[in-house]
Amino acid sequence: MKGKLIVLEGMDGSGKTTVIKELIKSPSRDIYVYSKGIGSDSWIGKLARRFPSTALFSLELFYIDRTVIRPNLKKGNTILQDRYDFSLRSYVPLADKWYNKLFIRALCANLSRPDLLV
Repeated sequence: MKGKLIVLEGMDGSGKTTVIKELIKSPSRDIYVYSKGIGSDSWIGKLARRFPSTALFSLELFYIDRTVIRPNLKKGNTILQDRYDFSLRSYVPLADKWYNKLFIRALCANLSRPDLLV
């Protein structure tokens, strides 16, 4: 059984985390897993916040995909993801440069695809 990946995107303070926390509290037979994308508390997330770069933000998402998202999808869990690859274009420094666009495109081709984007 494959789980579902639901991604919430939006500006800072728009309520993404609040919505996710309310969904997790709701009675359901689904198992919800909360995952924070860019700016996570993982070791690479902390590094990316300290030294913002396209490479570190992209590697952070790749790390989250491989350590949180994919294993939980295989278990049939529903992942509620706070930010994902769509945020790369707005969060990374110099995202419009050709080399950063190439880096982001290569990364995104290897990430799990969301079942729903909100």
